[in-house]
Amino acid sequence: MLVRAGLAFSNFLIGALVVAALYFTREILVPIAVSVLLSFVESPLVRAFRRMKVPRSIAVLGAVSLALAIALSLAAMVMIEVNQFANDVPRYQSTLGEKIHNLRDRVGSVGVLKNASSLLKNLDRELKSPGSGDAETAKPSLSDAPARTPIPVEVHQPDPGASEALIAMLRPLAAPFTTESW
Repeated sequence: MLVRAGLAFSNFLIGALVVAALYFTREILVPIAVSVLLSFVESPLVRAFRRMKVPRSIAVLGAVSLALAIALSLAAMVMIEVNQFANDVPRYQSTLGEKIHNLRDRVGSVGVLKNASSLLKNLDRELKSPGSGDAETAKPSLSDAPARTPIPVEVHQPDPGASEALIAMLRPLAAPFTTESW
C-alpha cells in the first residue's frame, strides 16, 4: 500500500509533537497518571467500605491509609534487605578471594591468571580511551623520559556505594510522589 509523502510527513510531525508534548508535560502528567491508577486499584476497597455503611470520606481515607501502609512496609522490607546485603559484602568479598586463591592453586601457574587479568585491563583501557591504540604505544615509557618531565595525573571519582546506587535507582520512581501540586 502506497502512502502519499505529504500524509506520511504530517503523521510523523503530529507524532513528534505528541511525544514532545508528553515529554515536556511529564511533571504534570505523571502524578495525574499515578493518581488515576491508584483510584482504579483502591476503588474496590472503597466500595467494600461503603457496603459496610462507612461514610465515603472515611472509606477513602482508610483505603489510602492501607495503600500507604503497604507501600511503606514494602519499602522497609527492601531497605532491610539492602542493609543486610551491605553488611554481608565483606563476607562475599572474602569468599570471592578464597575462590580466586583456590582457582590459582588448581591452575598451578599464576601467569595464566595474570595474563587474563592484564588482557581484561588492557581491553577496558582501550574501550575507555577516545584515541586509537597506536597513540598509546607511541608514548615514551617512564624510564625513557627525562627526570624533569611532569607526570600526568588523573583524578577519578570513587564508585558510588550501595546506598547511593539504590537512591539513584529509586529517585525516578519517587519523583511523582515528591512533586508539589499546589
